[in-house]
Amino acid sequence: TGSNYFVLTLDQHYLPDVFWTNAPRAALWSIARQMRLRPKVPPIYTNSLGMVLALVPNLPGGKDEGYIGMFEVSQAQYQQLMRTNPSSDKARGPDLPVNYVSPTNAQDFCARLTAADSKLAALGGSFRYDLPSEEQWHFCAANTPTTGAVLGAGLFQKSGPERIGTSPPNRLGLHDILGNVSELCSLPGSDASYLALGGNYQVSATFVSRNI
Repeated sequence: TGSNYFVLTLDQHYLPDVFWTNAPRAALWSIARQMRLRPKVPPIYTNSLGMVLALVPNLPGGKDEGYIGMFEVSQAQYQQLMRTNPSSDKARGPDLPVNYVSPTNAQDFCARLTAADSKLAALGGSFRYDLPSEEQWHFCAANTPTTGAVLGAGLFQKSGPERIGTSPPNRLGLHDILGNVSELCSLPGSDASYLALGGNYQVSATFVSRNI
């Protein structure tokens, strides 16, 4: 299983766009801290690892919205933060998705990334990275076609995953949410239970379509 899409949850208090753009940034941050507000966040955010995240409105389980990775986490990104690479297919290049990440290590990755990005204060307010819940994954994967996904069965069995971003984006701009490597998700009401969703390069499109 992989551990690839990560959710970044945010506070839900905004400064109006015009207020943000027409005053000195330092003054706005001072006012924002006093009022417990934050500037309106951008639709696309690139974090300290170079991961590109899309802002998803009405994300279940959050405060109306949150960011989710547009691509699976690459081996290079995981290696940079964790100083190790558990993947099964290292020889084919660092742009392949990291896989064989344990739930414990996935949560450690989230905690370390939260700490690293908090130092940048690029988003303002409070935020944290986490694994998507089962509900969040199904929300993001809904209506995603299997066309172009890295899947395979029978005569079309693939030998391994492909580089991140191989499949076309879905309606939310997310690549490879179906196929390639599975996504590790948390189960509601549990700190220790996880499941892998989305299928991988070894399963058929029929199987994946039945489980979205």
